[in-house]
Amino acid sequence: MHNQQSNMFYDRRKDVMDKEKSIAYKRAIANFKSKNPFFISFMHPSYISKSGFLCIKLAFAREYIPENCSNIVLRVPGRGSWPVKYCLGTAQAKFWTGWTEFVLDNQLKIGDVCVFEVIEGTQLSIDVTIFRAAEN
Repeated sequence: MHNQQSNMFYDRRKDVMDKEKSIAYKRAIANFKSKNPFFISFMHPSYISKSGFLCIKLAFAREYIPENCSNIVLRVPGRGSWPVKYCLGTAQAKFWTGWTEFVLDNQLKIGDVCVFEVIEGTQLSIDVTIFRAAEN
């Protein structure tokens, strides 16, 4: 019986998270406009864990982030900037070293949606717009 109640709670919470993700995604699509290349990412548990990293779609990374790039600055307007290591492999691209600090400093939660907008300059930087899954 206890197991059933736990599963029921989990299922309900999962439905809530799916709905929150959907609302955050809809807000991102409705409110974010740019002429610069960008990608949208849901914050999954693996992205916000202490040893987490953010996977980037390989096709996007290959097209918009130079192959020789290993350091990128993530910027949240009005909040600051964070250096992260960028890795482009044969099977995936990701932000890793520095990503955890970005997550913690910006209090990212499961279900939040981030828009990563590539800004070219002397050093590649990416502006990040955060859409919260659950508004306080």
